[in-house]
Amino acid sequence: MRTSHAAVLLALCLTPLVAHGDDPTSRAPANNAAVLKVFDAQGRYVGPLVAFDNEPVATVIEVNGAVIVVPLSRLYTDDQFSSTQYEWASSFFPSTYYPTSDCSGPPFISGDAPVRPAVTLRSGSVATTYIAADTPSSTLTLHSYGQPGSCSTLGSSPSVPPVITEEGWTPASTYPLTQNYPEPLTVHY
Repeated sequence: MRTSHAAVLLALCLTPLVAHGDDPTSRAPANNAAVLKVFDAQGRYVGPLVAFDNEPVATVIEVNGAVIVVPLSRLYTDDQFSSTQYEWASSFFPSTYYPTSDCSGPPFISGDAPVRPAVTLRSGSVATTYIAADTPSSTLTLHSYGQPGSCSTLGSSPSVPPVITEEGWTPASTYPLTQNYPEPLTVHY
């Protein structure tokens, strides 16, 4: 990603969505405005609510010293979206790419994030974040995209793009989001 885009994304990511409030305990020290916060099902604070890239709702968390951005989406049950509850969402990217031909193993992590690059994948009720190492990117050959069970092998037909080579990371660690921060998630001051 171009350096100017990365700088803009960093500013967006680290700028919480703010609104004015009257509770002095919920004010952000820098600008004296209330900051919306994300809480898990047990009422524990997760992180600030932020806008990132094309995703209007995400949070910033720290995992073993790495600061990452994790997307949220409205909870969807019984063919309806909740107006007050959220869940961990899959990554910000339109498709998840893999170095394998069958979408197995760890996913490719793009360098688009302004903080430590990470990809979040959701499988049923379990959301896991894959976090890049604190190392320079490397050139990786990607052979498939999608999810296990709905995988497309790159170059397998004229309608599927050919195998691609990209700069990025394989995961150095994983973090079980739903285990550490159970759903549903809520957002408030």
